Amino acid sequence: VARSDDRWKLVRRALLLYAFGYMFNWIWDGTILFFYGAFFLAGALLFTLRKRWLVLIGLVAAVAATLLQWWKFAREGGGHSTAWLFQPTPHSPRGLIFDTFVNGTHPLLPWLAFLCLGMVLGRMLPLAVETRLLLAFFGTMLAIFSHLIHGAAATTPLRAIMLSTGPYSRSLVYTLGTVGSSVAAFAIVGSLAEATRNFRITRGLAAAGRTTLTIYVLHALVYNLLVHDLGWVRPTGLDTAWVMTGIFWVVAIVAAAAWQQLVGMGPLERIYRRFGGDPHPAAGSGPTSRPTATTASPVTPSNTTDVHAGRLVDPVADATPGRQTETPISANVPSH
Repeated sequence: VARSDDRWKLVRRALLLYAFGYMFNWIWDGTILFFYGAFFLAGALLFTLRKRWLVLIGLVAAVAATLLQWWKFAREGGGHSTAWLFQPTPHSPRGLIFDTFVNGTHPLLPWLAFLCLGMVLGRMLPLAVETRLLLAFFGTMLAIFSHLIHGAAATTPLRAIMLSTGPYSRSLVYTLGTVGSSVAAFAIVGSLAEATRNFRITRGLAAAGRTTLTIYVLHALVYNLLVHDLGWVRPTGLDTAWVMTGIFWVVAIVAAAAWQQLVGMGPLERIYRRFGGDPHPAAGSGPTSRPTATTASPVTPSNTTDVHAGRLVDPVADATPGRQTETPISANVPSH
């Protein structure tokens, strides 16, 4: 019964995030929110499976993504259009479905492999120091190996696609390399978070990590306001992007920590949790609350799903102030 309740709770939250992401895409073209709604929906279906089935499903997703790119190359080489699948009408229902599975920044093919990886890692928590070191080493080696394969064997147009390390190639080499870099980042960042768990900066980052949905939406609105509406910031180059990003994140981290001390859960996280079936979202725990950072993850806005001790964990809703939370990395997210 508990698992059934968890499943339907996550389904409701996934549908909300998917629908909101579709609408938000009209404001912030290329948003990742509806992808994460799809990930949560997939997580609701997969979280009770054994590790070997998760690994198998991840492999199937990775191989299917590679085969799709091979099919695209062959069809276009024969003079046939593939635009109906890979370039659907923007902001259309059909385009949303096709983007969810094969296009955009985070399609299920191959990103379902990263979701399955995150669920497998979640079942390994907490990690021993030796395990973290091994994950960091082998993850780094796998990432390096993927680039070596591309450099040595991508000698023809087809091989350049099938062995590419670029995120839009969907190649198996890209997936393996990203698995490696993600696992290494998961181990390294997690170790740093453990070592600095009582540092103020770590607590601030943990607070930001618990309000990622609100911060993600705000960053898009602030960008549109300052760049497009008011014209106060001109996108002149990478230097401007770095300065604006740095200022926003410093303000956002400080504001997130203050909000959780004074109010509690982030505003969008509160709505999301209530819609998911919690009639009484947790309030703030007061100025003495010191959230514990156990495993930090660079995945935003809210990672995907985690399974720990046989229970489904939704990082957006379950990471409340003062509660110990461990969130596995699912993959590296390209910046918008």
